[in-house]
Amino acid sequence: MDILHLIDRLEELFNESRAIPFTHNVVVDEEKMLDLIDQMRVAIPEEMKNAQDSGLSYDLVRKSAGVVIIPDMFKGGFVVGGSYGKGVVVARKDGKWSGPSFVYIGAGSVGFQIGVQLTDLILVVIGQNTMESFLKSSFKLGADSAIA
Repeated sequence: MDILHLIDRLEELFNESRAIPFTHNVVVDEEKMLDLIDQMRVAIPEEMKNAQDSGLSYDLVRKSAGVVIIPDMFKGGFVVGGSYGKGVVVARKDGKWSGPSFVYIGAGSVGFQIGVQLTDLILVVIGQNTMESFLKSSFKLGADSAIA
């Protein structure tokens, strides 16, 4: 199955979710989510094997402590900026992959900036300590500059 189709289905599932008041948690259809996860477990490794640069990326994921998928990460700013996205994280410990957890990523910035960007983001997390830091709140990921 096409990985882009699966990512679109993941986004639809998030959009259909219901927020739990006073928390960052949402309720999703468990059966649909588990079905989607099973399809992604097959499709993602196949997609990576078929990619032209599959040697490095396949080895990278195989050695990783986790993978984060954020479809439609929004960034925008005019002097003051911000970014926001929600997605899924799967962690690997002792060679076994965990079930999915939902994550929200957000950041603010101030400085010379103007523009809007929508990005599909896949993070490959290397190192168990890094994965544990990512799963805790207030993890900060690098800096970025671009001209478009």
